[in-house]
Amino acid sequence: MTYRKKPIRSLFKKVFCFYKILYKYITSISFLTISTSSIILILINSYLFYTVELDMNPKVESFFDCFYWAVTTTTTVGYGDISPVTTTGKIIGMFAMVSGGLLFAIFTGLFAQSLFQDEEINELFKK
Repeated sequence: MTYRKKPIRSLFKKVFCFYKILYKYITSISFLTISTSSIILILINSYLFYTVELDMNPKVESFFDCFYWAVTTTTTVGYGDISPVTTTGKIIGMFAMVSGGLLFAIFTGLFAQSLFQDEEINELFKK
């Protein structure tokens, strides 16, 4: 009868290694730069939407409404409860959708690259 390694220990080791790499990724300069850029982009879109839609759109009552709209639009969730009514607002919305899609594609690419380039995780999952 052969003795097998304990699967729980191996699983915990893999999970710990994954979170260690995730922490390294989150604290990297490239991640922080893109995160800051995303926040600035959302704030700019919020402000532009606020200035354009405030008196024209009955669903926009505060800056928070515009911030909520910018977050849902930039992340491409877009619930549709707040939507632009002016042409300028629609152009701002299109810009937010396209730039949000690009930013999240960059996030995904950087995360995948960091996982594949890390030798520790590659060694761990070879076994």
